[in-house]
Amino acid sequence: MPQRRAEIGILDVELTEAGRCDPIFDGMASQQKCLQWHSVRVAQPPDDAVVLAKSGLCSCQAMRIGDRAYSMQYHVELEMDTISNWGRVPAYAEALAKARGPDGLEEMARTAEPLMAGFIADARRLYRNFMRIAAVPGR
Repeated sequence: MPQRRAEIGILDVELTEAGRCDPIFDGMASQQKCLQWHSVRVAQPPDDAVVLAKSGLCSCQAMRIGDRAYSMQYHVELEMDTISNWGRVPAYAEALAKARGPDGLEEMARTAEPLMAGFIADARRLYRNFMRIAAVPGR
């Protein structure tokens, strides 16, 4: 469902109580900076979903269905050139300029640069956590 205001930038995501206990976020902070670049949201999670993370604009930033199916609204797959690469995609650039103004790309890149090592460490931890979850027989 479209959001009233696009969620684009380096923003905060907070784990819910269920998220703080979920093995996918094992060893991760309950409040995290992350890259958001979307103008739609999960308006109503499925009945059997467990909401694991939220933000001020989006009540479902991450969810789990069953034991091994996870979904995330925010981006953890960052590399040093992700923001600049995505900024060259016309639709992304247009959404960014509308949400953050004409200097939005440079502002986002400046904000992300000192956080990049943490973004990459979180992505690696999330990947390792997921691989550990996926490998547990009968889970």
